[in-house]
Order: sequence, then C-alpha cells, then structure tokens
Amino acid sequence: MDNQVKIIVLSSGKPLISGIEEFVPQELGDPDWKLIKPHEILEEGILQPWLQSETDQTEFIIISDTVLTVVEPKKELLEKYLDIIK
Repeated sequence: MDNQVKIIVLSSGKPLISGIEEFVPQELGDPDWKLIKPHEILEEGILQPWLQSETDQTEFIIISDTVLTVVEPKKELLEKYLDIIK
C-alpha cells in the first residue's frame, strides 16, 4: 500500500485502522483526508470494514477536524490489517 496506514480515533471515540492520503483542500473547511479501506477496530482486535452495512464504498473523504488523534498501529495489528485488505 503506497499510503500510510494509521489508527485514527474519530471525535466520536471510534477507532479505525486505515490507509490515509492527505491532500490540500480547495477551501477552508473542505475535506482534506482520504481514508482507504478503513476498518473499525472492535473488541479483542477484530477488524470490520467501516460502514459495511451501509455501503460497499472503500474510500471515504473526511475533514481532519473530525479526528481526535492519529497513532501508529502495533506491528501485529498492522500485519492483520494488511492481510485482510489484500
């Protein structure tokens, strides 16, 4: 995967692991991140495609203001995620 894989904690508290592509918004307040194949991190490290019951979409454009924090995933979680999205 060419983009960075990070754990994103949304302002709602929901943790996701996803490929992230940042870009410069055209106007202030426009979306500035693309989440690529985001998966929600559930109990005991279970990964579930984000919004899977609502859409088949695998890329989402978001505003970085909706993110509480971004951190590096542990090696085991990263490997699990990369194996799932192949």
